[in-house]
Amino acid sequence: MSTRVRATLITAAFLVVLTLTLIGIWLLLQGRYLREEQYRRVYVVTHLIEEVSQGPLEEGNILRLARVADDTIADRSISRIMVSDRTGAVVADSDHEAYGVRPRLMARALRSEDEIVVARPDHWWGAIAVRNEAGQVLGAVMVRFPTESLVSAQRRTWIIGLVMALTGILLGSVLAYFAARIVTRPLDRLLEGIRRLQAGEAVEPIPESGGPELAEIGRAFNEMSGTVRQRVRRLELLNQLAADLSLAGNISAIAYTVRRYTMPMINAESFIWVVDPLSRVLTMVPTEEGESVGEPVSASSRSAVAVAFVERRMVVVGGEGGEMPPGSEIAPGLTAGSAIVLPLITNEGVAGVLAMVSPTGRWMGKEDIALTWAISNSVAPVVMARLRAETQSRAAATLQSLLVPAETPEMGVDLSAVYTPAEEMAGLGGDYYDLIPLGDSRWCIVVGDTSGKGLEAAQHTATAKYVIRSYVLEYGDPADALYWSNRALVLQEQAGRFITVFCGVLDPDTGALTFANAGHTLPLIYHPASGLVEYLSGQGLALGIMAEESYTDSAVRLHSGDIFCAYTDGITEARRGSEWFGDRRLSEVVVENSRRSAREICDTLLQEVRDFTGEALRDDVALVVIKMP
Repeated sequence: MSTRVRATLITAAFLVVLTLTLIGIWLLLQGRYLREEQYRRVYVVTHLIEEVSQGPLEEGNILRLARVADDTIADRSISRIMVSDRTGAVVADSDHEAYGVRPRLMARALRSEDEIVVARPDHWWGAIAVRNEAGQVLGAVMVRFPTESLVSAQRRTWIIGLVMALTGILLGSVLAYFAARIVTRPLDRLLEGIRRLQAGEAVEPIPESGGPELAEIGRAFNEMSGTVRQRVRRLELLNQLAADLSLAGNISAIAYTVRRYTMPMINAESFIWVVDPLSRVLTMVPTEEGESVGEPVSASSRSAVAVAFVERRMVVVGGEGGEMPPGSEIAPGLTAGSAIVLPLITNEGVAGVLAMVSPTGRWMGKEDIALTWAISNSVAPVVMARLRAETQSRAAATLQSLLVPAETPEMGVDLSAVYTPAEEMAGLGGDYYDLIPLGDSRWCIVVGDTSGKGLEAAQHTATAKYVIRSYVLEYGDPADALYWSNRALVLQEQAGRFITVFCGVLDPDTGALTFANAGHTLPLIYHPASGLVEYLSGQGLALGIMAEESYTDSAVRLHSGDIFCAYTDGITEARRGSEWFGDRRLSEVVVENSRRSAREICDTLLQEVRDFTGEALRDDVALVVIKMP
């Protein structure tokens, strides 16, 4: 640096320091003067309000005190007035919100012989005890003064000082500007990097130059930006993982999804074990079809997986403070140099265990542990939901197999029977049909519809099916079977549960059909020879309502070509807006397709119902179609 430049910088610095010193002294004196003026103002107003409040306080007139506060607050120089009684409890407040409160400043004023003034950044408080002529304390007054006028006066003082300072330091500032550009260029790059980092943008490493201190700052910033980028990336992956988990169709897909994300997130392989609630055995979930999995883990073992599951806590293998040393067995046949094992906890219980295993054996630190907990919290409810769905699906499949015959029997007629549950109920409902051989050429045809939908309705239907079947086989007569079935179901005492039933006994050789009806939708018979549609009427309440209900047998004969159709109300009560599918459409479909087979009539009828509603079936449908040879 040349002598001229040094001299210029020294001169500019001297002028700046001298000017700023003089301006600072002047501002200090002006500020002290303004604060003294503010204090005098607070003093005068506080004493004035103290005198005005003395009478209402002595009288105990709270309403008058409130008027004093409200009237005085109209003066814009005061922003709030509070008056307390001699205990310090506020009895009047211009803001109407602190009644009964005992501000500490009022308590101080009650104990003091003089006023108390407290300055805050944007307002001043003045407080004073109110005394009567005998000097007895009646209460206290506290007044808040905004500092706009003080701030405005200070601002004017600062503006004047600024103008004076600018005039004095202009030359020094111009010279200092060029010098500062040289000195601060590395800091400008650092500041730009910080701004880009705050905005979430990619930040390139800044040069580690400009002197030892600046180089150190540059190195620290580059390390920090790298850490931030990594954390942002991990957060993005965690959010993507949560989204993809919701699309996973089964437990294996969940395990595959988690493993696909854990390597880029924490450089670790993930393993998931799910629990069998009956055997309390944990089984590893394969992430790919055909993948071999480890041995089952007993909850009574002392492996890391069992400990995490039973004690509902984290188990760390390897690293500083690890509960288990490197190379410990986290599950039978699976060891790890470094691992984090966590239970998959939900509000319904522990669904299983998640383990993060480092393939390199590196120690996974606090951030990895926190991230693993976050992954566990995302995975646990999804795993629990899938386990619950699979359990319910297996239960539904087992229960449904009890409701519907595995295959349609040979009855010597063209027969088609179908059960279709409400498509929103995942294959389980309360309708059913049954075809029961009676030991001779006769067959019993039962179609039933339980109130409600879903698992509970299906459970009731299963009970009713086998009760009815047992009495049909015992009596062979529809009315007697319904009578005794009704008495048995009433004893079940399932509140609000009942089942409508059509029960008919058909002799395929003669076409004779004897039937009884327990509140069920009326079956129909189409006679092609005459073109008539006949509905089989019957009397009797649904089963499970009244124990002493009786049922009556009726008889009809089916001739060659006649079509018998028994069904549940899922067909006739299918809706499109406020319009029902109804009996008329049902009979029209049967008549129009009377030349087709029973199977084709069933399929066509169900398709017509779907086309009519324009959506999935909202109610269960059981349908039996018989076409006489």
